[in-house]
Amino acid sequence: MAIIILGDRHAGAQAPAVPDAAAVCLSCHGPFGRPETPEYPIIGGQNAAYLASALRAYRAGQRTGEAAGVMTGVAEPLDDRTIEDLAAFFSSLRSLR
Repeated sequence: MAIIILGDRHAGAQAPAVPDAAAVCLSCHGPFGRPETPEYPIIGGQNAAYLASALRAYRAGQRTGEAAGVMTGVAEPLDDRTIEDLAAFFSSLRSLR
């Protein structure tokens, strides 16, 4: 159903490719980067530079807080290209806000 709605609104626009690594993100952050529980932040539509910066900081162990343990483990194996791809993908979902 969302495809039909988006198809009318964005005629000719191509759906963004979903990076393989996004499956891990979607398992907590929910479909389209919009979690059903308030404990997880909405990452769909978030600024790409912010997302990339946050993932790099988690990977480097520079972010603290409740999510740091999980997010550091998620981000550690990601290379810079994958981080950029994830950031671009989730940022592209802004039309779903």
